[in-house]
Amino acid sequence: PPARSPTDEVTLSRGGKLLSDIAPISLDPVFLLGKADAAMKLVMEEMGIPEGTPFDIEVNPYGRVIVEGDHEKTKELEQALNSPQSLDLPIGQLVNNLKGAANAATIQRIAKASQMASEAAEKNPAREDFYYDWLLSTARDSQNLNYRASFGDGPATGTLMSAQGVALGNHDDLVLPSS
Repeated sequence: PPARSPTDEVTLSRGGKLLSDIAPISLDPVFLLGKADAAMKLVMEEMGIPEGTPFDIEVNPYGRVIVEGDHEKTKELEQALNSPQSLDLPIGQLVNNLKGAANAATIQRIAKASQMASEAAEKNPAREDFYYDWLLSTARDSQNLNYRASFGDGPATGTLMSAQGVALGNHDDLVLPSS
């Protein structure tokens, strides 16, 4: 019999989907916040809230959404965000992108801490365990931070928030302990 030539084989999942059929996931909080901003404009329009009305929306680590603002529909907006009907609707897209931005910001924070710990361990291998314990502690703490997005005039802004309500920005608060 003739020799067989190698062939490529593609195996589909039981659902018949290729990985190329699945939308990519972004880990860029700025990109996701931009998508949330666009969805927020649609939600506000649907609810009859004037464009540019300021709102702060905070997502806690458990996915609960808290809305702060002076508009009469603030509580209605909060209720809608905590029970979106469909991810295809603007309210669902807003929630999904806010939670995505929160997760992406958390991952970026942990990545920065990992880089700091790795660089420190490389310079001082005798303290490697100390640096990696700090990294694990920082990663656990980072998972318990709220994410706050501010909407109003201009592009939305967002940041992780400490338990004391301090904006953590670009993770400049991360300091590798000396001992």
